[in-house]
Amino acid sequence: MSQILFDRLPIELIHSIFNYLLANDIFYALFNLSPYLDFIITNYDRYYLNFKSCRRSQFDFVCRHIRPDQVVSLTLSDANDTPDQSQLFFSYFKDIEHFVQLRSLRIIQIDKNSLKPLCIGLSQLKLLSSLEFTQVHSVSEQFNNVIVQLFPQLNRLILYDARHLTATTTTTHPFSRLRHLTLGECWFVHLQRISHLAPNLTSLDINVQESTTWPVLNYDQIPPQSLIRLILNIENCSVTLDQIELLLSKLSRLKYFEIQAQGNDDLCDSLRWQMLVSHLKIFNFKFKLFLQLSNDKQQELLSSFSNPFWIVEKHWFIVCNQYEIYSVPRFAETSACESFLPPIYRTVSNERLFYDHIFILVLNKIDEQQLLADHHRFPHVRVLLLAKHLSLDTLRSLVDLSQVQYLKASLETFVQLADNMPRLRELALSSLSLNGLKTSGYEQIRILHLDKINFIGKNDEKRLFHMFTRVERFYVHGEMQSRRQMARFINGFHFLSYGSFEFEWLTTARFVLAYGSKLIRT
Repeated sequence: MSQILFDRLPIELIHSIFNYLLANDIFYALFNLSPYLDFIITNYDRYYLNFKSCRRSQFDFVCRHIRPDQVVSLTLSDANDTPDQSQLFFSYFKDIEHFVQLRSLRIIQIDKNSLKPLCIGLSQLKLLSSLEFTQVHSVSEQFNNVIVQLFPQLNRLILYDARHLTATTTTTHPFSRLRHLTLGECWFVHLQRISHLAPNLTSLDINVQESTTWPVLNYDQIPPQSLIRLILNIENCSVTLDQIELLLSKLSRLKYFEIQAQGNDDLCDSLRWQMLVSHLKIFNFKFKLFLQLSNDKQQELLSSFSNPFWIVEKHWFIVCNQYEIYSVPRFAETSACESFLPPIYRTVSNERLFYDHIFILVLNKIDEQQLLADHHRFPHVRVLLLAKHLSLDTLRSLVDLSQVQYLKASLETFVQLADNMPRLRELALSSLSLNGLKTSGYEQIRILHLDKINFIGKNDEKRLFHMFTRVERFYVHGEMQSRRQMARFINGFHFLSYGSFEFEWLTTARFVLAYGSKLIRT
């Protein structure tokens, strides 16, 4: 009935729905359902195509049916779970220049063999305005030149490092359209280059890899004075508040500022910070301190950051310990164990903020009675690691199980919890013992890990094949008995698109079932 109703919707309304969906899902779910839908799908021309962590079967299906001129956004990934994806992509589409409507391109860990076909047509994408490259394995001069040619037309650029910014250009302002720039690795020298090449930047997010001292800088040239948003992560280099003040004094339009750095306790001067950032809407910081703060000093800092400006007007809260001072909730802990307690020295009174911010919970040395007595609950846990069995009632009182997406536990514990975890997709098994428990099929598990299990018998294998019929990615961490066992796993999981197997007895060799259906030894 629902299919018939959807089939009767006007084309304009279906197009509006497509605007909120990925092309992967549209083609895989709706193609070949009816001639009417097929007509709409084949004529729609604003597809967002995201192949990150995409199953091989879905990847092949979409590539066979979509036309390059229908795609406005494309993501390719040669990451661990989809190795060789880019090579497979270029076996379907020989040249990326045929993606004439492409506005956004995101490339994740691309293999060097795919750089050449990418370079050939990339400069022909005249509508491209957003480009992201992360962890390119090998950068050639040809690739660098192509990227530089694209700079003048880009509005948004994300690069793993700043090497491309050192390329010489003849245009006075080759990045004049660029508004948003993110650099995974750069140096202070690049800031001056950025200011010259991209004078109209409004957002800059950089990870500065500097030596031990802050260099002498020309603050009249860096950073671009048009900035509204600035995120600085400064590693290795010692920073003073004087240096930060000089930097901020040139940024009159700034509204969002975040900084991570290291230095002395002058970075903790709340009154100076108040004068520097009073015009900001959002301000977050995390400072690692060279000298240990005494308890009295920590208490003194809390008092200085507790005046009405910080607490009432801005609602900016901080935490400090012996060697750190940082904003919360932005830099609050996201992982915890059973002994977790909120920080002692903090300017926010509601400790629930800290429990609500925990997304990874590890329960190792578990005292069940103590857990119940503490009356603490972690409502937003996505990753749950259990070292031993806990009763269902205890876990329910501690965690919202319906939010858990990754579980590490014994097979017995998983079976007892599975019905209470509707969002669980990834499972790591630490033991295959069931102690007589009856099992059924668990189709929601798409990623399965066997974590350092000493022995996996054939009966264990058959049970896993029966229970986890929809596994797409399979990892064996520890020791496989033989290559024959590896072959049985590959054949036993019928939907498997990626597998990783470790052989500790074979000098820790690791075999990967690659995206292109071939076995790789790494």
